Amino acid sequence: MLRARCPTTAMDHFFAAVERRFPDHAQAVRLVQSATELIIKLLDTSYPYLEALARKMIELLTIMRERDLTELGYLFCGLSICLYGGSFTALIAAVEAVRLTSWERILNSAKVLYQNYCEGMRVVALENESEQKDRTVPNVRDWNGEVLLSRKIGVFLSSVDPLKVKDEFKALLLGFTAVATTLRSRSVNVITIGCSLSQVVSRFFALDALLKDALSSNQQQLAEPLAQSFFCILCIFIVVIARQWAMTLHSAMYGARLAVESALELWRRKGNMSHDCAINAELPQTQTLVIVLASVGVFWQFSNGFSLPFPLNILLLPLRVLDFIVDAIFCDTPNGFFYAGGI
Repeated sequence: MLRARCPTTAMDHFFAAVERRFPDHAQAVRLVQSATELIIKLLDTSYPYLEALARKMIELLTIMRERDLTELGYLFCGLSICLYGGSFTALIAAVEAVRLTSWERILNSAKVLYQNYCEGMRVVALENESEQKDRTVPNVRDWNGEVLLSRKIGVFLSSVDPLKVKDEFKALLLGFTAVATTLRSRSVNVITIGCSLSQVVSRFFALDALLKDALSSNQQQLAEPLAQSFFCILCIFIVVIARQWAMTLHSAMYGARLAVESALELWRRKGNMSHDCAINAELPQTQTLVIVLASVGVFWQFSNGFSLPFPLNILLLPLRVLDFIVDAIFCDTPNGFFYAGGI
């Protein structure tokens, strides 16, 4: 027998409709509704703190940019990735999956969706300005810094045009699918890490130039595709036989490159290099520094067992938590969310 109730919110209306449609599963529908309400309550409670943290991070980045300390931040990030990137295997695989498949589309889609949200907030604010003071609908201008996340989502869903932003939602879904597929499928994971590693390794070996010299004039346009294919096959093979080594090498080389380029830029800004001297990452001296630092990073990570010393274990705690969440949700383990759900 259906439960007698008076739906007051859109979610109540939705679950009431589901309960009427499937009366035999009314108990399960109520359980799902209770769990959904609990999750929304937790999100509403934590959202103001997360928003405040994001604002503080933006303020910190703004101060660093104003004081010309951005390169110092890049240097710290590069050294952290080089020396400790292998500790975040799930996070690295997820980031590389998105970067290789849909990073640009996701950025553009996020901008479009945010513009739609801002437009919706503006329209709702103008409408509320014209209402009477005794209205019962909350006014946007009365919202403080602790605006409920569910209320913001409601404004966004009521203002967005699904037909106009369907491509943007498809891009976000593509990124989610890429992450889920990469972390759940070992073969896809190997291909993703191998292709990403090949992009890093190919910068240090001018195989395409060697092939151009070896090929005839009408075949030289094949030099770059052949070089890329060779590095992809080689790196995929390396990932197959030594996945942990490959991911450690990838993080070490990427972090070393970022750290060296940032250090050279800081050196130039200090006046020790001519302002006309460009920081060329392809110079042999630069590549040598990157290779040496990457080698140190690889052996450092394996010698320390991929552990984070103090105070990096505090500074990089958000990344550790994010890596744990990604691993718990997507990875094909008995503790994974999708594994438990039989997906």
